[in-house]
Amino acid sequence: MKKNIEGTRQYLQLAADIGAIGILVFPNALPREGDMERKRILEQIGKSVSELATFGYNLGVQLRLEEQFNLVKGRIGNVHLRELFTGDPWRKLFNLLSESGYEGYCDIELSEQSCELVRMMKNYRVGFLALQNAL
Repeated sequence: MKKNIEGTRQYLQLAADIGAIGILVFPNALPREGDMERKRILEQIGKSVSELATFGYNLGVQLRLEEQFNLVKGRIGNVHLRELFTGDPWRKLFNLLSESGYEGYCDIELSEQSCELVRMMKNYRVGFLALQNAL
């Protein structure tokens, strides 16, 4: 596992060095439902993805798991968003979350540059509604 994480870090650094905006990663094979190791392995994948996504974010490179949404959709407990107005495929994410029946929270990390927090929260509310096709 450590070898895979380190290799992914190297790919993220390479992507940053050549100006790529993201890399697509795939988790290794998962044990079948009912396997005693499944929960532990999914937790480890989640921790690894979080660590690598943060590393990539700091380099300006996205860690993409688009093809693996079906593997984790029933296990998403919270969605943390850094910036809603970055050009990322937010509408696709919100559609996938909605179609999967997700009923959890989405929290937002506002930048320090957002001096008018109430105004920013209102803007994010409008953004969330738009992304859910609720406007």
